Amino acid sequence: MTRLFIRYVLLIIFLYEDTSLAGQHVLDSVVIKGEKIYAFDLVQASYEKKDSGKILVNTPDFLQNIIGGQVQMSSPGGLHTFLHRGMGTRHLPILWNGINIQSVVNGTFDYNLIPISLVGDISFYSFGSPTLTGNNSLAGVMNIEEHKNIGKLQVTTSVSTLQNYMLGVLTEMKTGRIVHQIGVSFSLDKNRFSYRDGDELKKRTTTDFHNRNIIYRNQIVINPKNTLEMDFWWQDASRNIPVSITSAPVDQKQNDRNLRLHLNHKYYTSNYKFSSSLHYMKEGLDFFTPSIDSRSEVEIYQVGLEVTEQKNSDHHLFLKYRNDIAYPNFYTSTKTRHTINFGASKKILISDKVISQISLRQDLVDKAWMPTAASILVNYKKASLNIARNYNLPGFNDLYWPSGGNTNLKTERIVQAELGSKFDIQKFHFGSKVYFIIINDWIQWVPGNNGIFSPINQKKVRSTGLEMDIWRMIDFKSFKLKSSVSYGFNSTTALEHYTVADQVGKQLIYVPKHKINTVISLHKKEFDVSVTYRFTSKRYDTSDHSESLPANHLVDIHLGYQYSALTLQLNVQNILNEDYAIVRFFPLPRRHLNLTIRYTLI
Repeated sequence: MTRLFIRYVLLIIFLYEDTSLAGQHVLDSVVIKGEKIYAFDLVQASYEKKDSGKILVNTPDFLQNIIGGQVQMSSPGGLHTFLHRGMGTRHLPILWNGINIQSVVNGTFDYNLIPISLVGDISFYSFGSPTLTGNNSLAGVMNIEEHKNIGKLQVTTSVSTLQNYMLGVLTEMKTGRIVHQIGVSFSLDKNRFSYRDGDELKKRTTTDFHNRNIIYRNQIVINPKNTLEMDFWWQDASRNIPVSITSAPVDQKQNDRNLRLHLNHKYYTSNYKFSSSLHYMKEGLDFFTPSIDSRSEVEIYQVGLEVTEQKNSDHHLFLKYRNDIAYPNFYTSTKTRHTINFGASKKILISDKVISQISLRQDLVDKAWMPTAASILVNYKKASLNIARNYNLPGFNDLYWPSGGNTNLKTERIVQAELGSKFDIQKFHFGSKVYFIIINDWIQWVPGNNGIFSPINQKKVRSTGLEMDIWRMIDFKSFKLKSSVSYGFNSTTALEHYTVADQVGKQLIYVPKHKINTVISLHKKEFDVSVTYRFTSKRYDTSDHSESLPANHLVDIHLGYQYSALTLQLNVQNILNEDYAIVRFFPLPRRHLNLTIRYTLI
């Protein structure tokens, strides 16, 4: 393997094109498709949004279906993040073509920025293989993939009673051994709605959220053993950010400017696939108020080499170098982070019924060795056991924020385990997961004696929980009926605390203990109808548990119709007209409708 790895480093320099070797990997056609984020097929996604064309799922709805998670947003169009199993968005990497596009500055990714009309599948891994997906992969992994085989043209448009509008156009062209995809999208989300304040109905401040995207992808088959791929994503988004309903009105503007480029070369032999990649990203985030002019620029460079065994698919090696350069105008100097990752993964067949995968990763960050990351996955029939250890570095704001940064922060370290199983009883299908997570030196922003927030390390935090689902499909002569129920329980508490002892044993803020999702759907030829009920238990929003947000009950209805190239979809959300909030003093929309139309020319 070492010799092959060295050979490939030399190979990509000269782009070897000889096609006479025996056992070559023949590519019969050119297909734009997303790469698996894991080398082996042992790791399966927990939740997937498959872009089949029948049901067009937006990102918020997809996240709501993840029973172990909690969507976190103050307002529609504001920062939209996701908490999973009691852990924050900083612990959930978002992968695009294998690179984490979370901000190294604040450790977040805003799901509002995903151009849903240009994205194919979205996969969520509740555990996955943390060793292979980065240092902050503690709460799972979200993977954004491109469309596959869309045809000659795909046009998607939607309109909402919130005065939200979207148009996306995606086209695919094939010329010989090259396939091109070009996509553009534009959306305007005013998010105009009313909320109830006591007995009075008031109008919420609009967001006027403009989101513009251009994507370009291509794949070139040089010869049966060599392929080149390129992905380009340009984005410009601007919005108004409403303040809380208890604050005096203030003009808050935000502008996101993102440029992402990914190049990949693959070389196939009879036994191995060699892959080399180059990423470049430039991320801009500006925030303005009458008294604040905050401008953040970050550049990311990453190069990587990977080797995967093709024949038996039981070896995988990778070596990556990443350089993050941040120069916000609120830092006193440019901040950088240099990271070298080396990892290896091996699949082991223990018996006909037991198969396992062992992975190791060692990182060198700014010339300092990080804790060794390791994970093991064991599959037995329909049961699986995952055990892993990993770490998470503080973000640049944690370290260098001008009015409260803490350069003495320790690196978070984690040990976690998940036991899952699937089984059938009669015609009912069951699934369950039990997990246990311990994080040492958890990073948390807390107010100091001077009222200024600053990050500190809690000594130890534990997250434990249970996730269960049951579903059944009944096939009648003229239609199919499916019903499913999912339940999630989570307990996330501080076991030890460096500074505030009375927080020990208390559920962390904004983390619900109980969640229930129920879906009943009917499919008949071109039509489909579904009703979804979601329950989220109360959530504390103060660390001493003196205040809590009440439980909420949300009911949505979906109506869909597909005939030939045309897909129509009507979603009625919050049909019970419930007044609720995820963050106190930031109300969310009552009953509203969204109509989506897609035309696909094959």
